[in-house]
Amino acid sequence: MAGASQKCLPSGLRRGWFTNWKGRREFFTHRGKHKEVLALANDLQAQHNRVRIGVDPPPKSSDTPRTFDEVCAEYLEWGRASGGRNGHPWGTKHAQKRAFHLDYWQGELGLSMLTDLDGCLSRVEKALRDLVCAPKRKGDAPRKPTGKTLQNYAEALHAFIAWSIQHGYMDADPLAGLVEFDATPQQTRRSLTAAEAQALLATIDTAGSAYARFARRRRMGYAVAITTGLRVLELQSLRAKHLDTTRGGLKLEAAWTKNRRDGWQPLPRVLVDALAAAAKGIGANDPLVFVARETSNALERDLVRAGLTKWGPGGRADFHALRHTFVTMLHAAGATFEEVRLLARHAPRGLTDKTYLHVRPERLHDLAEAVGRMVLPEAAAVAEAVRTGTDDAPIMPETGETCARSVHEARARTGAASATAESVSRLAKARDESLRGFKSLPAHHFRLRQARLFSRTKHDKPRQYRGLCW
Repeated sequence: MAGASQKCLPSGLRRGWFTNWKGRREFFTHRGKHKEVLALANDLQAQHNRVRIGVDPPPKSSDTPRTFDEVCAEYLEWGRASGGRNGHPWGTKHAQKRAFHLDYWQGELGLSMLTDLDGCLSRVEKALRDLVCAPKRKGDAPRKPTGKTLQNYAEALHAFIAWSIQHGYMDADPLAGLVEFDATPQQTRRSLTAAEAQALLATIDTAGSAYARFARRRRMGYAVAITTGLRVLELQSLRAKHLDTTRGGLKLEAAWTKNRRDGWQPLPRVLVDALAAAAKGIGANDPLVFVARETSNALERDLVRAGLTKWGPGGRADFHALRHTFVTMLHAAGATFEEVRLLARHAPRGLTDKTYLHVRPERLHDLAEAVGRMVLPEAAAVAEAVRTGTDDAPIMPETGETCARSVHEARARTGAASATAESVSRLAKARDESLRGFKSLPAHHFRLRQARLFSRTKHDKPRQYRGLCW
């Protein structure tokens, strides 16, 4: 039943009402005389009556006029809250790029209302054909964008339209006929060799006075990138609280990892000690490593300083190429495909990899140490000291000779990986025959002591080892 009030509201508007097609009373306000408001209420009542008896289709939420700015702001707010993978927020860079792309489309297509997107396919295709990118260097001519760049522009608008349809703001996708662009990379990345990685780290240590302030921090950032494969944004998100010296690695949070999952990344023991020393005196939420803002440009300058080239067999070496280096070194260290996948934090291939296949954490730590020995001379020095038995081993008070800490270490000195029951018996027999074999103090059984190559106290300075210093 439609109707209108005789008296106006304090705002000067007059209230009207009608019963919608669902049987609920709805109210509205209108500025006009009583007869005008009543006639409008009767018209609305007649429309809903036709829907109720099945003459007209029910109204849709997309019939409500909405401005593009209003819907775009709601979309960006949703993305920053839960628009990422597994319900996590968008990354900071992704949110900035998505806002930039939508602002471009609003100006290019002249969007004021959301309904202006209807029939925009031809205009979008023309805008993508005419799109040019700003030159990388001053004085250069504008350059034609790559297929990946064009696909990013198109995907931003397409994702916004898909979200609007899902929320009932639009009925159909006007970009349904848009053909995807060829996003094949025009340039490939290469991985650094172990010698190139060592030269890069050594050059930063011996950099000139202009870089002395950040030399150690930059070297540590490169070392973490090569020995973990972390991406740029993941390295920039690392904080001092993410370093776990007990387990010997980094705790990764789902809020800033690419796969939006919590993770664990083992590190070489030497690098853990260096990071722990560098983290002393800083807050838990302070950055753990230094990563340049223009990572690829900074790496290119460091490569030139090290006598290396950005381009080589296989492609170019940018900052993401350090992740390629990490995966390549894992393969060289004898890692299986599943071990490489876990350390690189890639998605599992199927049910077997995801559910039934398990890799021991000790094996992952061994692979991290193997990569560290390839790149870090300090890690190689520690491994050599452990192998030869000169890694700060306890001295026997009776004879003055260096004692091993366990049967496993004695076996390791002979070149084997572990001690079996047969090897233990053989070692005991050799000891009885020569009276100068393996001996061990009871307090040192099966206990490992790390070699302290670097000290970071306020009374003594950092000691150099083989010309390198953290």
